[in-house]
Amino acid sequence: MNYKVSRKNNNVSNKKTCIKVDGFNLPSKKGSFTINDTLINNISIIDDDIKKVFISNKVLKNYDKLIKKITIQLVDDDDDGNNSSLILDEIEKFRLEIKNKYRDDLSKEKLKEMSQKLKFLKSEALKKQILIEQSLKEDVHSNRRSK
Repeated sequence: MNYKVSRKNNNVSNKKTCIKVDGFNLPSKKGSFTINDTLINNISIIDDDIKKVFISNKVLKNYDKLIKKITIQLVDDDDDGNNSSLILDEIEKFRLEIKNKYRDDLSKEKLKEMSQKLKFLKSEALKKQILIEQSLKEDVHSNRRSK
């Protein structure tokens, strides 16, 4: 069953009497929440201040994972050029997700900070990709000479 919990008097009412609300859905590792021995499938946060905190935490976790992954791939010396293009794709995908979904809920300072770091990592990936392409061309050229 779907319920709406009222803050004023902690009453639980059937959701069929409630209107559909637009909010941030809380993620659950188990797929549902248990509150007072009642299984609840979805919890939506509709308060803007609380929603911004949850969205900010979610985006920062994803951002930190992305930065770690990109850093490991950039440091990897066994790259054949595919890692660099994957890095560029992941950066663009993350940037578009932030732009389309979460831009209004994040602070301008945090957006600027993330953007600057992603631009730097993107430029490093491009440099690495260019160096790999040049070394591959040199290898092909030297192989042709040796034949």
